[in-house]
Order: sequence, then C-alpha cells, then structure tokens
Amino acid sequence: MISERLQELNIKLPSALPPAGNYLACVVINDMVHVGGHGPINGSQIIQGKVGRELSLEEGREAARATGLSIMATLLAEPGDLDGIERIIKIDKSFVNPTAPSEQNDLLRETIVSPGSKLKITMLAEGIETPRQLQRLRSLRCGLGQGYLFSRAVPRSETRALIQRSVDDQLSPMAP
Repeated sequence: MISERLQELNIKLPSALPPAGNYLACVVINDMVHVGGHGPINGSQIIQGKVGRELSLEEGREAARATGLSIMATLLAEPGDLDGIERIIKIDKSFVNPTAPSEQNDLLRETIVSPGSKLKITMLAEGIETPRQLQRLRSLRCGLGQGYLFSRAVPRSETRALIQRSVDDQLSPMAP
C-alpha cells in the first residue's frame, strides 16, 4: 500500500544509510521498530544549517523531506517492507515547540506532517505545550500527540489511570 502510494506520487526513496561504527539506523525489538540518527542527506552530502541563516525556507523544506525519505528507506531496507509496519511517525518536539516560533517553523512543520497524511501514515507530535500548537497540528491532520498540555510525566504506576481519564474525557458529552 505505501509502496504503491509512493509510486503514485512519483517519490523515489534514496539508498538506506549503512551502519557506521556503533550506530545502527534501525533496531527491531519484538514488534517495534526504533529508527534514529537520520538527518537530511542530499546524495552523499549532509545538509547542514539553520533555516533563515544558512538555509533558505525552500532548502529547509527539502532537508525535512530528505530526512523523512531517508527514514522510509531505512524501514524498507531493514524490516524489508513498509506495508507491514504500523504507520506512525513521531515528530520531534523541536518542530512542534521551536525555541523561536515563526512562519518558517510553521511551514517546516507543515512540510513534515503533510507527506505523512498523504501517505495515510499516522503522525505523532511530541512536546505539545499550548492549545495553539495542538490546534495547528490538528489542522495539519496530525492524529496523535503528547506533551505537557496533556500531562506532566507520571510514574509508571499512574499511567493506567491517566489513560483511563483521557478515554473517559473523550467519551463525555463535553468533549470537543
């Protein structure tokens, strides 16, 4: 399904990054795949810089897109099949809650979330702290979120009760 959608959108994945030193791009534990250490690469060149300083907005968008494609290439190479993966992509809090909110950050966040929704991949945003951030992410069709807006970190023993309260709130007649 994802492979077909990539073809429909005429998106070609780059080669997966080879492991280097002690680094593994992807670790499979039971039914979970942990992916990390991906950055924006254009061919063999690492894209570096900050948007608005060393990179234009368009270069920043391309860097975000390159990172997403690199992650997808790793998932295709390591587990071997994109369609067999529960499709959830976690958006780093630096994109959700940047140190300096700006139109550029909004556009970068949209660039990261938008391809996921086009491919019918659930997006999980971390670091949501304000109702405005939540509203913006919902408008981009980001399906899941976590952050201080919902709850501070709680001990493991309190997690079940926190989740139950959240479910109860969603089912109440006052829920949005």
